[in-house]
Amino acid sequence: MRLRQLLLAALLSGWWLPAAAQQPPLQVSHPEEVTAGDPIGIRVLSWLEGTVSLRLNGSPLQTYPLAGGLAAFSLAPLGSEAADWLLEVEVRTDDGELHSYSGSVAVRADPRPVEELSIPASVLSLSTPEAREVEAAMVERVWSAPAPEPLWTEPFILPIEGSRPTSIYGDPRRYAPGGRVSFHEGTDMAAQQGTPVLATNSGRVVIAAEFPAYPIKGGLVIIDHGAQLMSYYLHLHRVHVQEGSEVSRGDLIGEVGTTGLSTGPHLHWEMRLGNQGTNPLRWVGKTVPH
Repeated sequence: MRLRQLLLAALLSGWWLPAAAQQPPLQVSHPEEVTAGDPIGIRVLSWLEGTVSLRLNGSPLQTYPLAGGLAAFSLAPLGSEAADWLLEVEVRTDDGELHSYSGSVAVRADPRPVEELSIPASVLSLSTPEAREVEAAMVERVWSAPAPEPLWTEPFILPIEGSRPTSIYGDPRRYAPGGRVSFHEGTDMAAQQGTPVLATNSGRVVIAAEFPAYPIKGGLVIIDHGAQLMSYYLHLHRVHVQEGSEVSRGDLIGEVGTTGLSTGPHLHWEMRLGNQGTNPLRWVGKTVPH
């Protein structure tokens, strides 16, 4: 009886199989479909030591150790047309053996109509050429030397507990009749002034400034999460962190306000990858978005 139990356990464990039959040498996880503006997270799990190369839509992507394997990040930019993007992954082992994977990510265009905004002239007057120049210089400085590796290990969270979006990421809009169409590169969350704003994940604070340092964005915090990913928190009433400080997921970083180009208390929250906006909600509850 004891021998029979041992044989059954061996069969179930698969120890008798060759190593290649027990587990695939290359396993890849990625979204099959995204909408313009979505982040694209790719996970590569390989049990063989070697060199990993990855290309999406013809462009090489950098990989980072994260979430039990390797992770790579990309996005379908706002305004993307419908297309199928080819994903190619190769692992060349130290002994020269090549393992490959190919798949596709279907990109869908966003069909939403253009929204005509009615913003008081007193608010629009904040968007002066001088203010835009100051903020453009700040953004250039922030992205000049981002942290090279991921600074987070846990899933992302909403920066305001229990809040629901009131203005959706990616909305095409005009700020004046006949003006140019621009996309809303963040998610707006309405809340009372003074509502705590939390860090969506761990990272380093690269901007922490109260109004009127940045007349358009208002009270502002930017957190560098590494791997070309940063989160922006705009229109804050108060800021509770300092530039250069390290924050953990859920730390208090500021309070909801209506400073800058804003018509009422709310948080404008952005998740930017390589200084391009991605849908913030696609990161919530995930370490790698897919």
